[in-house]
Amino acid sequence: MKTREQIEARDQRELVWREKQLAKPNYKLYLLVLCIVIVLVHIVDEIATNTGGMVESNAIKQFFPSLDLSSGKAAMVAITTPLGMITMLAPFYKALSDKFGRKMFLVVNTLGFAVGMIISFFSRSIIGYGFGYALTMFFIAHDMQVVYIQESAPPKYRATIYAVTKGIGTIGLVAVPLLRRAFVDNDPTQWKNVFLIPGIAGIGVAVLAFLLIRESKVFLEQRIAHLKVPYEQRYPEKKKLTKEEKKAAKAKASKSGVFSAIRYLFHHNADIRWTTIAVIIFAIGMMGITGNINVIMATGMNETEITNAQTVYSFGYAIIVIIFGLVGDRFGRKPTVLLNGVMSIISFVLFVFGVRAHWNSWLLGVLYSGFLGGYWTCQDYMVFMASEKVPTKIRGSVLGGLNLLQYIGIFGGMLVLTIAEVFIADEWIGIACAISAIPGMIVAMILILLKSKETKGADFEAIDMEAEQELIS
Repeated sequence: MKTREQIEARDQRELVWREKQLAKPNYKLYLLVLCIVIVLVHIVDEIATNTGGMVESNAIKQFFPSLDLSSGKAAMVAITTPLGMITMLAPFYKALSDKFGRKMFLVVNTLGFAVGMIISFFSRSIIGYGFGYALTMFFIAHDMQVVYIQESAPPKYRATIYAVTKGIGTIGLVAVPLLRRAFVDNDPTQWKNVFLIPGIAGIGVAVLAFLLIRESKVFLEQRIAHLKVPYEQRYPEKKKLTKEEKKAAKAKASKSGVFSAIRYLFHHNADIRWTTIAVIIFAIGMMGITGNINVIMATGMNETEITNAQTVYSFGYAIIVIIFGLVGDRFGRKPTVLLNGVMSIISFVLFVFGVRAHWNSWLLGVLYSGFLGGYWTCQDYMVFMASEKVPTKIRGSVLGGLNLLQYIGIFGGMLVLTIAEVFIADEWIGIACAISAIPGMIVAMILILLKSKETKGADFEAIDMEAEQELIS
């Protein structure tokens, strides 16, 4: 156990280092370079997020050749879910960014999901593939590029800059259907090739982020302020406090860490509590809306038609992200959540019906964009609202806590849907997904509309000052 002198010496070294980082002026056009790197990170992030789903039916056919798609999907979930439990550690890892900074995690996350894709490419069994996919999912869960934009962009244009960088980055997702067309359309057994090039590109982007990006100014300012607080206040002697004093200190504390953040989310005030509950309930629909798209399409579309629809999605999702970034800054986060949620539900129902009715693949691509782009954008702005309600010093921890709490909804929806997949025929899987997803989405949107306060133009400095005043008082 370190002595007080050792802890003070360590903190003093960090204080000197952080002050040097803050004092160093940004180079010319830094904000532009930051946005370009963030766009590149978004490109790799979106490819890593979507590639597995875009070749899922091919993976099922290779690893479970004797099963139909519905049963094969259930078998894949049963085998890969234990491997995927590694993602449960992601929130605790994410919370470390409140202590060690944003840059390190931006670089490591990008490198991590790139390596995960490369492992998936080299895998020769469902276990190896599942491990690579789980590693990818672990690192894409953090979205440190979003935190960078939140802490670097002017409050008035925070959603717009976020949306433009993510929207442009999302266009890069077209690389997956292009790779599918090159490798899969003519020979479906070559489906793993779609992982290799994005994985190598991700390593390059991680190197660029390490060389060109600096630590978040907002993080540096709050970290320096924390390190300047006297030792006795940062590390109070708990054993000297009475029971009542300990209870009061616990109630006032704004500590980093996932479990402290979860307590904060549920106990700080009703506003952030209802926002958190809405995020959990919305996650119930995640598996239904996002987890079976390729399988649904494979029940009524050939490989070329699937690639056509995925190509449209790459551009359609980008357009949705950019448009609703402008909507978010102009009209607010709550209308953005509502509009995207409604669009997602309507588009998904039409998509399921359209696949069964063999509609034009390009039209199905438009619907694909509407329901999946709408779902992710709706969720993103729910989480965006939560992050705009909390102090900088616990923002990473809060996002990690939200990520952990989402698993309550995700596993609930996954359990119901996986059981259903064992008993239903392939052609009914889309209807089962709709039934499992839509009710939770509707409830979550109602909670955001009625119970959660708008966060457009949130002033992080004021929030941080209020948090410090609460702690002092």
